[in-house]
Amino acid sequence: MDFKQQPRAMIGAVVGVVVLLAISTYWLLNRGDESPPEEIVTEAPPPPPPAPPPAPEPEPEPPPFELPALGDSDTVIRELLSALSAHPNFASWLIPDDLIRRFVVAVENVANGNNPAQHVPFMRPSSRFAIDDSEPALRIAPTSYTRYDGLAATTASLDVNGTAELYRQLLPLLDEAYAELGIPDSSFSGAFQRAIAHILEVPIIEGRPIIEPRASFFYEYTDPDFQNLSAAQKQFLGMGPDNVRIVQGGIREIASAIGFSDLPAENVILR
Repeated sequence: MDFKQQPRAMIGAVVGVVVLLAISTYWLLNRGDESPPEEIVTEAPPPPPPAPPPAPEPEPEPPPFELPALGDSDTVIRELLSALSAHPNFASWLIPDDLIRRFVVAVENVANGNNPAQHVPFMRPSSRFAIDDSEPALRIAPTSYTRYDGLAATTASLDVNGTAELYRQLLPLLDEAYAELGIPDSSFSGAFQRAIAHILEVPIIEGRPIIEPRASFFYEYTDPDFQNLSAAQKQFLGMGPDNVRIVQGGIREIASAIGFSDLPAENVILR
């Protein structure tokens, strides 16, 4: 071997190795800088919206209300009326027979200013009328007023809208019973409106009016404004101011729910 050429060969080999290392390093470095190809993400399509719920079945219409015959109406009328109030006294209002006819006659009596107590037994208090004679001037005793507390509370307990609706349902029977009275040129609706107005015209007396005796253990008001009221109005006046206010309030609400208008305003008198 030519030792003179050995260094050249070694140098060439070293240079070759360096070149290879340089190329390899360059390739490796440049490979690391290359970004991987972006992945294409395909999103799944959104699920379809849920199907709308089926339309609810329409509520079946209640069968039309069939009125019973007037002469056989008490059982049905009691059942319908019993739903209007839970007051324990209300059941006693439904005891008499011929409820429709009794009510119609009572309304006609009040419309004409007559005392209806004969036809509506629940208006008769169980205890007797009492006077206060502790002073020279006689006055109605407070216990005479409290006799009507139950009637007032029962009136206030009535379902106003239910009562008005039942009135409209029963109007054909009321008209039939009213026609039996044989009153020309009149209708039950007209009589009912007059009766309501007559009751609402009763004054609310804040105080204790003076009374005086007359024959047969009866008493009358010394004030002509009160004594000149009709028998029906004096019957209501005798319930006392608190109960008159309660009863008139209940009647006024029911009359308004029925559709009656131009009702008399509350009339308060101080004595």
